[in-house]
Amino acid sequence: MKLVSVSHEQSRLNFFRDQLATANRRLDWSMKHNPDWYGHSEKGEVVSFYEWTVKMAEKEVHSNES
Repeated sequence: MKLVSVSHEQSRLNFFRDQLATANRRLDWSMKHNPDWYGHSEKGEVVSFYEWTVKMAEKEVHSNES
């Protein structure tokens, strides 16, 4: 077994990547099983927020690695 140090920034990035994946699954399920377009727009908005957050977290991780 090997222990690996994970920075706060990398941990935050991993968390938001997981949240984005979950939000995408919810949107996909909703699009297939639910005719409520208002619900789709809300779920799509959540996905876009997480996409932005992941992009910003990736920039921070990459800037700290340099």
